[in-house]
Amino acid sequence: MTDTRLPTDDQLWLCMSETMRSVILPRLDDPWARAALIRLIGLAEFAPKRGEDPSEQRTSETIACIDQLASSYPDIAAQLPAGWPGVDQRQVLDLCSQLLAASVGDENEQANAVRIQLKTLLKVHLTEDFTVSSPLITSFAGGLNDR
Repeated sequence: MTDTRLPTDDQLWLCMSETMRSVILPRLDDPWARAALIRLIGLAEFAPKRGEDPSEQRTSETIACIDQLASSYPDIAAQLPAGWPGVDQRQVLDLCSQLLAASVGDENEQANAVRIQLKTLLKVHLTEDFTVSSPLITSFAGGLNDR
């Protein structure tokens, strides 16, 4: 019996990638067109693997970390923007930048806590981003990833 269900998004991305790899790429001689197509192949192969956008979860984690720091250090509590914690991601990251910049070269307890807690959390977020997006580096450098 024939399957009459619509293809999944993953199946569509795979079909697009395979078509670009096996039909279009071998017939492209123009170096710029090949480079652009290789980038598109990389994006098509990345799309089904990237998962859900982690921004909201990360913002919540970062707010919780800053709240913990603010409860221990009045100087940090004084820097919280109006409306905290009901602020957007940009404001949270701006505050992270300010707190991390202020901790550079300072060895007091507050600066150490910012580095240990906030910097560590942000490094985890960046590592997750790099792990998910690292296949794009190869394709954006002009190479095809292994399938």
